[in-house]
Amino acid sequence: MLKCVHTLDSKYQEQAVCHAQDLIDKGCFTQEPNSRSRIGCFLACSLNSACLSVLIYSPGDACYLGGSCNHNPLCAPKDSNFRYYGRVAEKTSEVPTTEPPTTTTQTTEPPTTTKQTTEPPLCEHNGVLSVEDDCDCRSTGGYIGDRCERAATSCLDLYDNNYASGTHALNIDLLGDGSVFFRTTCHLREWYSTQASFDFMRSTGSFDSDLSYNDYVSGFRFGPDDYWIGLENLHKYTADGRNHKPWLFIHVGLRSLNVRGSTSGFWLDDVLFSQRNIRFSTADNDQDKTSARNCAQLAQAGWWFGDCLPFVANPFGWSYWTKPGSATDQHFHVSGLAMSRTSVRESVRYVYMSLDHPTDEPLSK
Repeated sequence: MLKCVHTLDSKYQEQAVCHAQDLIDKGCFTQEPNSRSRIGCFLACSLNSACLSVLIYSPGDACYLGGSCNHNPLCAPKDSNFRYYGRVAEKTSEVPTTEPPTTTTQTTEPPTTTKQTTEPPLCEHNGVLSVEDDCDCRSTGGYIGDRCERAATSCLDLYDNNYASGTHALNIDLLGDGSVFFRTTCHLREWYSTQASFDFMRSTGSFDSDLSYNDYVSGFRFGPDDYWIGLENLHKYTADGRNHKPWLFIHVGLRSLNVRGSTSGFWLDDVLFSQRNIRFSTADNDQDKTSARNCAQLAQAGWWFGDCLPFVANPFGWSYWTKPGSATDQHFHVSGLAMSRTSVRESVRYVYMSLDHPTDEPLSK
């Protein structure tokens, strides 16, 4: 039996898609009511010069036409009810031409070819075509490549592709093997980092951080500024023998204060508020250095606690912004930051910790 393949199939390439309904809700895709089949959807897109991609809702065969909104094919989890097809750029090729046969001879001239001019590469994901016919991907929101065709998977990718200094949201491939993707914030060329760093935790203090040890091992996310990468992932990422320097920040109003340290595995391995060589502790797995009290239980959060001292850093504790009160173990506070002043308390918005891109410098002892 012969299988009929429509010529439109070759003009669209299927890719994985996540959060398709969010893309529709944001106006990236609009429904085409007169097209319900896949080929019909392709045809409607081909007749629309502004259409760059299509979404097909499989259960109902609904067709949606899309413009130039960014789409990350490496996201997770994938949508099972939607199928995404990107429109393939038209390509030019050598066109054979033949001389017409003459009437005076019995031979035919051999076919010759003429080479057509190749157009400049089409920049994807809103990349900007430069005068040198190169694509500038720095305004695409995390895409790189000759045509801005692939998503960056590390903060160093953005650094190497000359993204602007400052912060950039990115879904990073943490271990470089596709096993762990983590949505975070990259910091490029900050004063404390020569290349790139990423946030492995953030907390506004607005969620219940009195979680189990297993929760802190696996990691969690409660919002864009409330997440923890997980002890297991942190251990795998830093277990390469290189020097990973963490930075602790308190975001106060429009600026951040920081404290420096370094980490390895499940241990905090430098002076970061007297927490050197301390095991991670939670209320259900008390590993602090005092037998008289359970520091994690008092602080209502997991962390590398020592002797439950008042000045111990507790980034997952309640912030003064969400739970005002006097300085106690239940609040995050920093020695030298006058939390007794109302203006300071009300300015603290969130705390976060970043890891520098690792170097081959000797690990601190």
